[in-house]
Amino acid sequence: MGWKPARGSGITFNKVFNREMKYRNLLTDYQYKPVGYMEYSKTYYLWLVAERDLSELNFPHKRITIDDLYGQMISPTTLRNLEQHKELCYKPLQKYMKG
Repeated sequence: MGWKPARGSGITFNKVFNREMKYRNLLTDYQYKPVGYMEYSKTYYLWLVAERDLSELNFPHKRITIDDLYGQMISPTTLRNLEQHKELCYKPLQKYMKG
């Protein structure tokens, strides 16, 4: 009798990986194509969630929070601009912003 992987083996990883890549690509596109604060901040927050989920799948023994990841993947000037216009940003992201 041969060994077969469980049905659906790796599906969760593929979904999380694809979601993280989708938002990573959008953030990269936004460097060249300007968008509003709401759209940028929402995409950034969704990338943070996807990155957290991906790291939990890869390293289940090490807990990473959104607070730990906040500030990565975007430039410091963009982060400063988002924090200066906090009221125009995506609500869930606002609680991680300083100022």
